[in-house]
Amino acid sequence: MNYFESSEYKDAKCQLRDEYKICYDKIETYIQLASIYGLHKEACLIQILDDFLSAQAEGKELSKVTGPDYRKYCDTMIQAERSRNRSKYEVMAYIAVIPLTVMLLSLFTSILRNDDKLSSITNQIIIGGFSIAFPVIYLIYYLIRQKTAKVLFNHVRASKAVITIVSVIFYGLIYLISAVLDRALNIAIPVPFPAFLIIIALSLVLLTVLVIIEKKDNKQLRIVPESEETAIEQVICPACGNEYDMDYPKCPYCKN
Repeated sequence: MNYFESSEYKDAKCQLRDEYKICYDKIETYIQLASIYGLHKEACLIQILDDFLSAQAEGKELSKVTGPDYRKYCDTMIQAERSRNRSKYEVMAYIAVIPLTVMLLSLFTSILRNDDKLSSITNQIIIGGFSIAFPVIYLIYYLIRQKTAKVLFNHVRASKAVITIVSVIFYGLIYLISAVLDRALNIAIPVPFPAFLIIIALSLVLLTVLVIIEKKDNKQLRIVPESEETAIEQVICPACGNEYDMDYPKCPYCKN
């Protein structure tokens, strides 16, 4: 189950009040829609929520935690979490995801475009220009989502609505885009069907193993009260005076 759907996360989030709740809703939407994915996203949000709950319990003003610019604080925390939890398995994940995506897209377009579907597809899969160019197309789509989330950071509902519309348009036009690109790039790489199945299987196995490893490495990632024995030592930034966990590579508030 997605941790963000768990009662543990929802109960912790419900403890936020007033400006802390409003700010966290903006940050959560921003990170969920257009920032980072997977366990890094989970780790970042949990860290922020834990910081907010601690500061709220101590009666601190929100600005003492985030500074005057909420979005800048959010971006800084994202970058810090990426640096702190950069996984050695990320390159392997990309190696698995890219061929898997190319193969599935090629199968999708082959099914839609072939008249003699069954006999053609079971002999070979044709990799067209769209399948090869799709990672770049998706990157453009991702950047549009990210830019929209940044511009509408203070308008949670509008941000969700606009990004939903952009996503519907993107996925709705995916077939048209594929046809145009295949004709323009004029690429047709035949892959024997047995080889296609082997690539799909190997990619899925590799991704499954990586997910299991990442989950195991992050099994302690939960919002729990820290005892004095297990709490991470705090340091005070000499530039801005804020206190933060010493295992961050730089101050999450001023980047010093």
